[in-house]
Amino acid sequence: MQTTIGLDLSLRASGICTIHHSGVDTRRIQPTGTSTPERYADLHRRLTDALTDIQGQYGDIGCIVIEEAIVTRFASTVKKIMMVHGILMAALGEAGIDAPILYVHPTTLKRLVLGVGGKTTSKSDIVNAIANLIGETVTDDEADATALAYIGVGVGVDNLFHAETTYSKIACPVIDAAVWAQFGLTPAQVKDMRRANAQASRRKYKRKSKHKDGDEDV
Repeated sequence: MQTTIGLDLSLRASGICTIHHSGVDTRRIQPTGTSTPERYADLHRRLTDALTDIQGQYGDIGCIVIEEAIVTRFASTVKKIMMVHGILMAALGEAGIDAPILYVHPTTLKRLVLGVGGKTTSKSDIVNAIANLIGETVTDDEADATALAYIGVGVGVDNLFHAETTYSKIACPVIDAAVWAQFGLTPAQVKDMRRANAQASRRKYKRKSKHKDGDEDV
């Protein structure tokens, strides 16, 4: 079995999950420093050390899975995201890891782990699902990293034909089913969950509409 690494990257705290032939390992790194440049430098050091350790322990890295960067209208946020991802690329190079990278959109992550995504699910739902899956308490960044690693296992390195790709480009019923299976879900269960979620959303919309109409009649 090839090793899969899931990474939830942040300048505040980053989660790392490694799924390998012996099991699942999670770790968390928290950069320190009195200034932003010092924190970026510390993140680089800690991330390089962690990846070098993983490479040394398990080797044969099949793929790296990280969250797809979300482009926002806030330039400062976009800049921070790009810098953190740049640090990851440098750390991978220094650790001697050359494996395909799979990007997963945050909404897609929710959909694959929980069966449904969007505003009906929260970060705590992911944390609880992953804690139940691996049988231990995890932080939110460790939970996301673990979810990403399991998504990578479900996709399989044989389906990653490029150095970098997004889940949306390779998604299909077969791959979705393989990923859902990692989280104990079947396509039939997901279909039922989505139907129930859609019905609940329609009921909520109707209640809001009735309330609005009542206000206008006053």
